[in-house]
Amino acid sequence: MSADAPRAPAGLRALRPLGRGGMGEVLLALRREGAFERRYAVKRLRPALRADPAARTAFLDEARLAGLLYHPHLVRVFDVGEDADGPFMVMEYVDGLSLGALVRRAEARGWDVPLPVGLELLRDVARGLAAAHEARDVDGRPLELVHRDLSPENVLVGRDGVARLADFGIARALGRATETTREILKGKRGYMAPEVLRFEEPTPRSDLFAFGVVLFETLAGRRLYPPPDGARRILSEPPPDLLEERPDAPPALVGLLFALLAPEPGSRPESARAVATALEEALARASVDEDELTLARDWLDALLRRDEDEDATLTGIPLP
Repeated sequence: MSADAPRAPAGLRALRPLGRGGMGEVLLALRREGAFERRYAVKRLRPALRADPAARTAFLDEARLAGLLYHPHLVRVFDVGEDADGPFMVMEYVDGLSLGALVRRAEARGWDVPLPVGLELLRDVARGLAAAHEARDVDGRPLELVHRDLSPENVLVGRDGVARLADFGIARALGRATETTREILKGKRGYMAPEVLRFEEPTPRSDLFAFGVVLFETLAGRRLYPPPDGARRILSEPPPDLLEERPDAPPALVGLLFALLAPEPGSRPESARAVATALEEALARASVDEDELTLARDWLDALLRRDEDEDATLTGIPLP
């Protein structure tokens, strides 16, 4: 590793960088105790931001919120601390790809995401989002957490075939928001609900709009609201018809997407848990026999297989 690469906290050995973004950088680290070995992802602030009080507060807020979450479909935070290199988080390492990278890899091969695979991964994400929305603090009070940055890049698909929601770097909890700089506090406009683009307070149903965009992009294999005019289109255009992209989509799934992308929050599903249930029902009703299901899982295994010359950052975790 280069001299300016992030260092692992005490007790961990740095293996390699996983990636970096505007605010943070992540490395793969190893903990070894006797014959026991386990890999972790360690997230730190970039050196230029380590002395910035706003950046440190935002980082520690993310750590505090993520530390309260425990669910199979959420990336788990195991430890938080500070050392000579500033604050850090020790997180679950997901060996795999982001959902966005998975879809791009399929597109490059001319493949559609098989409906059973897409529904299973999206159901996983909805379950993780429901757990975040329903999370409580140590005293049992609802956090009323809003992720605010749900996108395919913040969904990690492990080589175990399980999808996990990650990156709560700009999440907000009831009464817990901190002031941050514009550089730190920013989502992706192509996934922002209309009310967020109108500078209204986001709610859990704002996350459901973003989830609808992710659903469309996963099954259609293309961006729904790409720049430069994505925000304008979100505010002015009706939701797309999934059948035009996926003739194999069942009517209930088509209707679910229309509801998720409804312009008014009150017209969207009542909760992420209701969305997870709808996706589970759609999966159960899909006319997929055992052979088709096996082929679908083989498809996922093929895309998740690591190529020796592949850029290592593809197997990392998302960064703000």
